[in-house]
Amino acid sequence: MSGSCPLRIGLLAALLVTSPAIAAEGYYSSPSLRGDTVVFTAEGDLWLYRLGGEQADRLTTHPSLETSASISADASQIAFVADYEGVAEAYVMPISGGVPKRLTYENERVYVHGWTPDGLLLYSTSSRVGAPYNMTLKTVDPDSMDVVSIPLADAFDGAIDPGSGDVFFTQFGLQWSGDNAIYYRGGMRGKLWRYPPGPDSEASILTPGHSGSARRPMTEGDKLYFVSDASGRDNLWSVNLDGSDVRQLTYHDDFSIQGVSLDNGRLVYQLGADLRLLDLASLESRKLEIKLTSDHPGMRESWVNEPMKFMTTARVSIPRQSRGL
Repeated sequence: MSGSCPLRIGLLAALLVTSPAIAAEGYYSSPSLRGDTVVFTAEGDLWLYRLGGEQADRLTTHPSLETSASISADASQIAFVADYEGVAEAYVMPISGGVPKRLTYENERVYVHGWTPDGLLLYSTSSRVGAPYNMTLKTVDPDSMDVVSIPLADAFDGAIDPGSGDVFFTQFGLQWSGDNAIYYRGGMRGKLWRYPPGPDSEASILTPGHSGSARRPMTEGDKLYFVSDASGRDNLWSVNLDGSDVRQLTYHDDFSIQGVSLDNGRLVYQLGADLRLLDLASLESRKLEIKLTSDHPGMRESWVNEPMKFMTTARVSIPRQSRGL
């Protein structure tokens, strides 16, 4: 009996070493699509996933939250937002992994929106002058670090059309402030605008009759794709670059669409805790079956010293006998 114990212990140790890590689904957000590669945020880190596969690979491990990933046009770099040094700023790193390089020094909120046709990073930040929470669109060159402001007032997010060079942007909108309001139709409703750069150019509203609050403009071909809550929940819509033919593409009513990314006739977006892929030709949407190989620290039981600090609501439970039942 005693002679068999070391053998059993050795077999158990071998099984623990050789057994594969358990992969499970996670909560996925802020996706970026380029070709068959998707980079997204889960467990506070960036992950890389190949369409058609199952397992995702972790790219970052820093305790800070990394979000708003955007893959460069040549798929060699990833820009993202992280709070590595006391304030959330934009960073860039090789898509194969490496040390992140800081790109912005705004000391204000920064939102990454994508890459320009000539390889600059497009982002917005809250200005320290003018009206409170005024937003400004800017570009930064990852190599020279040159920063250029785009002269547009209250421009939260945007995209630069590769063909014309025009800037399509969203003015106002409550989404940038973290407001979860739906069916809002007031003066701060997000509106789509078009701006042809030039010394005497003026921006013009693209969809004056659209009832919803619009955000996240993205161009491809002769179409502008965006997110709007005109039907209630945030869904995907399209419009011609001249503002005609506004169409709704998705009809989700359980959750609002969150992060969205467009590439080569396909859109990847967050719905609830999942990522979905929409084919623009067929308008068919499918869930991406992604698995994370991780210890899932957020699911681990932990001790909370002051649980009442996290209480948001409460109700009194009356015993049945006290109600005369």
